[in-house]
Amino acid sequence: MDSEYYQKHKEEIRAKQKVYYYKNIEKFKERNKRWRKENKDRVDEYRIENKDKRNQQGKEWRSKNKKALAKKQREYRENNPDIIKKIESKRIRPGGHREKFNEYHKQWSRENQDKIQQYYHKRRARLKSGEGTLTGKEIKEQRRKQDGVCYYCKNILDNNGLGHIDHKTPLSRGGLNIAGNIVIACSTCNLIKGTKTEEEFNHGIDSH
Repeated sequence: MDSEYYQKHKEEIRAKQKVYYYKNIEKFKERNKRWRKENKDRVDEYRIENKDKRNQQGKEWRSKNKKALAKKQREYRENNPDIIKKIESKRIRPGGHREKFNEYHKQWSRENQDKIQQYYHKRRARLKSGEGTLTGKEIKEQRRKQDGVCYYCKNILDNNGLGHIDHKTPLSRGGLNIAGNIVIACSTCNLIKGTKTEEEFNHGIDSH
């Protein structure tokens, strides 16, 4: 094909090629499969030489498509329980793996309470009022601002000094899961406040 002509009509040519490819996709798949089988040594050599590059490309793609990938994996697991069960049964786990995992999980949980609370409240926000933007860093900052005391009663926070995250306007009342709508409360105030707004709670108003 003439180079000048191709450059001038590149987009049009590519569009036609794409249409042709998808109309004959099974034929192309079979041809490619046959070529790989006949040139196995070349394919293996290429994979070895480009292993790092392919791994990096895969990592970047997964990073950009986390939600789509998670959805696809979840759907596959739900639609193929027998295959998943068979795969799981063949996994070789070292002795004591459960005890080691439990200990690791406990230690991680102790060191990442802000992330756990962020996940919990983000999940509640998704279920009740849509996606929220609350982050673990914002939870930590709010706790720092309150200097270890309950936002409402000013007593020392319980729950190992972590207290409970409270939405000034509850999610069930249309409040958002954002930094401007959360405070850190003791478990007693959080329980008593329930679904009241901050104003209702401070003035002793029954929200029901």
